[in-house]
Amino acid sequence: MEVDAIVTEVEKIVQDATYDETWIIGKFNEALLLLATMCRIPGLQTTAVVEAAAAAITAALPKTYLHDLYLVTTPTYPQGILIAPNIKELKANSNDTQTGPVQIICLDGKILNFRPIPEDAENMTLHFYGKPKELAAGDVFPDYIPEILHKEIFQNYALKEAYLQIEDGLDGVMPNTQKYSGLAANGIASLVAFYPNAPKARADVQRTRLDF
Repeated sequence: MEVDAIVTEVEKIVQDATYDETWIIGKFNEALLLLATMCRIPGLQTTAVVEAAAAAITAALPKTYLHDLYLVTTPTYPQGILIAPNIKELKANSNDTQTGPVQIICLDGKILNFRPIPEDAENMTLHFYGKPKELAAGDVFPDYIPEILHKEIFQNYALKEAYLQIEDGLDGVMPNTQKYSGLAANGIASLVAFYPNAPKARADVQRTRLDF
């Protein structure tokens, strides 16, 4: 479905020039990022290569990373290395002085921690859910969100945000805000249910080393 079509629908309902195309598309992008954060959407699965530098134990996450690091492979361990749930578990399952190919990794904020300490630089391929591309006028909504949910989620989210401002200060009575908030929430719940088996972050990846 086209972004412009739902913009028009929102404008017809609100009938307030304050909430123009730019404002509405901004709310669509808020909703899209919310969906990408809340849901494990297969269409947002992506990969990025991060270098584990020689003698280093940390590296920065790629800027495209959003959530759920569910697999990390290296040339030595093409089937995946261990992903620890936190730095405490990483340290409990590794040796801070041991050197060699990376075997275990964990996230600490926006930093990757890994062990052992690489003697030579090696590439780690990260598999995760990335940030969505922002919508603009003339775009179509991404096909990783079922078309049947486009209006239910994006239109109702934008209307909820508009009426949140319009009805502010009306003695706590916000019927339209509540109406469209509920409809948007139903759409989001439907999307979550649509992808029940999408890969999620895990810490039980088995290591299989290949020696060359």
